[in-house]
Amino acid sequence: YPKGGYAYYKRGWCYEMKGDRQKALEDYNMGLEMTQDYPYLFLMRGELLLQDGNKTEADADFEKVLQLDTLADASSCRMYALHFLGRDQEAEEWMNKIIEDDPESDGNYYDQACLYSRMGRLEESIAALRKSFEKGYRSFSHIRLDDDMDAVRELPEFKALVEERAYSLAAAEGGKGDSLVLS
Repeated sequence: YPKGGYAYYKRGWCYEMKGDRQKALEDYNMGLEMTQDYPYLFLMRGELLLQDGNKTEADADFEKVLQLDTLADASSCRMYALHFLGRDQEAEEWMNKIIEDDPESDGNYYDQACLYSRMGRLEESIAALRKSFEKGYRSFSHIRLDDDMDAVRELPEFKALVEERAYSLAAAEGGKGDSLVLS
């Protein structure tokens, strides 16, 4: 879908995880030329702008996320925009609404772990990650790359939890589980 914003968001995220912030920014901008209604493009561009010290432009992107993302469901990224705008209580309330909407979704608890990690609430992040695993989350390659988890990644509790879950999954699948290398 060369004219769809989602493709540019995903490729931009891949570039970002590879450390090529310039290409990531180019893709987020190209996605926004294609569509102005995909909030994740604004969120991701806003994060890069914020990291580059462009707070005014970043805040404008985060505000755009708030305008576009008005449904508390699994596809929401509003909580991250609220966090980047310094509105952590609202971010947590929004995340709780998402979980209340679908308390069985493993991805919702993973997002909660990411949000708490970004907020510096490390113990709560680990607890939410544990809950996501209990609900079935198993994308260990995503966890390995996800910068949302940077604040907890080096904690012994994080390493032990992720390695134990990856090992259990691999054992249950006869050694064919999604392997994880933390370093």
